[in-house]
Amino acid sequence: MGMRVDFLSIATQNFELTHSKTKFKIYLRKALNQLKTFLLGLILITSSLSFAQPLEPHEVPKDIYLDRSGMPELVVTSGLTWSIVTPFLTTTLFTDNVRKGSGFLLGPILGFSLPLILNSGKSLHTNEALTYNFFQQVGLLHGATLPLILNIDSQKGFAGILGAATLAGTAAGILLNPTLQLSPGQASSLTTGLMVGAATGGIALIATSDQINFSERGIVTTILLSANAGALTTYFLRDHLDIDRSRVIWMDIGSILGTGGGFMLGYLLGGENSSTKLLSIMSLAGLYSGLYLGYDLTENMDKYQKSADGASAKSIQFKGPTPTVIPSIDPATGQNSMTFGLNLLNGTW
Repeated sequence: MGMRVDFLSIATQNFELTHSKTKFKIYLRKALNQLKTFLLGLILITSSLSFAQPLEPHEVPKDIYLDRSGMPELVVTSGLTWSIVTPFLTTTLFTDNVRKGSGFLLGPILGFSLPLILNSGKSLHTNEALTYNFFQQVGLLHGATLPLILNIDSQKGFAGILGAATLAGTAAGILLNPTLQLSPGQASSLTTGLMVGAATGGIALIATSDQINFSERGIVTTILLSANAGALTTYFLRDHLDIDRSRVIWMDIGSILGTGGGFMLGYLLGGENSSTKLLSIMSLAGLYSGLYLGYDLTENMDKYQKSADGASAKSIQFKGPTPTVIPSIDPATGQNSMTFGLNLLNGTW
């Protein structure tokens, strides 16, 4: 009896082992099938991405961009601007310490909250944010320089012009943005043009400082006019600056590096006795060389904005006649009907 029990237990163990192996094979087969399905899907997705082509620039409306939200950048820029302007206004206009210090708290609150409140319930595209930021910077620049040009000595007058000009610049951006309809690259280029123009005026003043003794008013006026000229020139060249925004960043980097490289090259050419005029001219040449190289060498960054290639004989293809179904309406009865036709001229050209 004991021997019989041993045979039964061995048979039971063999059956369980065989059953476990069968279940394992089933699970393994299912896992392999799932793995094949996953790999096939991965191959299809990868191949579709490799053959994918970006849209042509005019196939989508001008007010739609891949980077749809410019709110974070607008909030940060507005917050920093009013964190500088508001404390200056409160410390200048008020006498008691409480209201003087309120600007340090009120400025960041207004700067960070106003863009969110004014644009509540709607998306803010990057080109809009960049346009607002540009005009805000223009207003801030004019507000900081006009009191010096107009010989306004009082601090209250200076603070009033600074605040009013910054507000006016922000309002101008809001009003003009629907008319301008700049792309992100164009709007970003305006700020670059403003800064490059101001730098050009400043370097030109340094280059001529040995021959001409400029007053403080003359220096500020020259820099302001040069900055405006740079921004206007950029606007007139906007069709050439409908580029990816990353290229504008490289243009900024190129202009900075070019200015430094031109300055060092001036020292190499002139030695220890290099004149201010030589260093300034070389710096100015380096600035514009770096700006151009930053534009030219990054052309491959926005191929998606280039128009399609022109038609050629190779692009014309004809296919054989194909049958087609033509839905129509019977004019007598008004009922839908269906007829068949044959496309004789079929293909792409």
